[in-house]
Amino acid sequence: MRVGIDYRSALVNREGIGRYTRELVRGLIGHGFGGNLGLFGYTLAPRRFSLEELGLRDGRAELCRLRMPSRWIPGLLRRMGKGVDDLVGGCEVYHHTQPNALAVREAAQVVTVFDCIWAHDAEGEGGPGFLGVAEAQRMRAAIQDLVSRARLVLVPCRFVGADVVMNLGVNPGRVRVTSLGCDHVLAHLPPEGFGPPPTPFILTVSRVDARKNHLRMLRAFERLVREGLPHRWIVAGPPGHGHEDFLAELERSPARDRVEWRRQVGEADLVRLYSQADLLLWASLNEGFGLPPLEAMACGTPVVTSLVTSMPEICGEAALLVEPTDEERIFEAGPPAAHRRGPGRGVPTPRPPSRAGVHLVRLRQGHPPGIPGRAGHGRRGAVHAASLHLASLHLGSVRRASVRRASRQLAPVHWGAAPGSSPPRECLAARIAASSARSRATTSLSEPQRLMDSPGSRCRS
Repeated sequence: MRVGIDYRSALVNREGIGRYTRELVRGLIGHGFGGNLGLFGYTLAPRRFSLEELGLRDGRAELCRLRMPSRWIPGLLRRMGKGVDDLVGGCEVYHHTQPNALAVREAAQVVTVFDCIWAHDAEGEGGPGFLGVAEAQRMRAAIQDLVSRARLVLVPCRFVGADVVMNLGVNPGRVRVTSLGCDHVLAHLPPEGFGPPPTPFILTVSRVDARKNHLRMLRAFERLVREGLPHRWIVAGPPGHGHEDFLAELERSPARDRVEWRRQVGEADLVRLYSQADLLLWASLNEGFGLPPLEAMACGTPVVTSLVTSMPEICGEAALLVEPTDEERIFEAGPPAAHRRGPGRGVPTPRPPSRAGVHLVRLRQGHPPGIPGRAGHGRRGAVHAASLHLASLHLGSVRRASVRRASRQLAPVHWGAAPGSSPPRECLAARIAASSARSRATTSLSEPQRLMDSPGSRCRS
């Protein structure tokens, strides 16, 4: 059984969707499913990660890649009468991981919707200004197209699930909450942790745009400096929509000499920053999930974040939650939280086992894969629940049985590469011609169930 995944963002984007896609594929490879993966990687931009960093060096998953602009691909597919599932050598399931819709000819489709932040700006002028109106409307149209085609719609948390139901009119029975993890951070953590930095600092890790609330965090930091706080503020992330406002404010700031904006930070350097920071300050105005707070917690660093949108669901009582539009609350939260560090810098705080890992065990024991509505914070957190749902689709298609029956048959041998499942690299034309003759099974899905039940209930597939 072959699965295609839109892998473009994993090659060029260090944040958000790119991180999700890299770790999803890494998790599937870790389960022995890599030989059945076709990764669609057509981009003009060069990849920013080595094959070792991507976990693809041993060839257990096929990266199907030609250097060409993404905007050419829809027209190319139309002229050839093919779909993106053909470009990965043919597949039975294709997973869209970004709001950039490509035609799929025959495969069953799955889409991940990370947020509905575009919804208000897509209505026209007068929105919150997180995106330009034209960009928000483009995203809305692309996501509406994708969810109309998809058998399942994956979301990272219950908050986004409710947003998808309300803004896109998706039947809750098609929505699955698939929590994210952060064990990718632990790969760069030495067992002994890191020593203290030369100067103490507060850290913010995010793209600099209006939604991330850097202006209010800057004003709160200025007050902390006036009160005698000795820390610097390090902002790690590239520029985004509206970053010019932050840059102009920073130029005028009396604390500008204590603020450092690092636009490009590597994986290992980011983990060091997380570990050495006295506090992660992350008062975002709107989030679909929010990995940086979990990544900071994995390094033993206290977190101040927002009490709005997804953050209370993701962080629970493990972070100090503040009203992000109230600079006074952000200011007051800084010093107390910074003094709550763990016993060592970069030494992970002990956490309960990842729920995603627990549900993998349940799958192998023959139980339905109930997916939690909260993120797993343990060392196996990157065993994405999304990969479990995809596996359920794959196995159900192979066996022409229900997901429950397929999960009972789950064993390590079923996760391995079937003979001939990952065709050798050939020229594009030969691959597409060969894929046209492939036989396809009909994907069998479990009975739809409600996305959100009473508190504490689980979504099941």
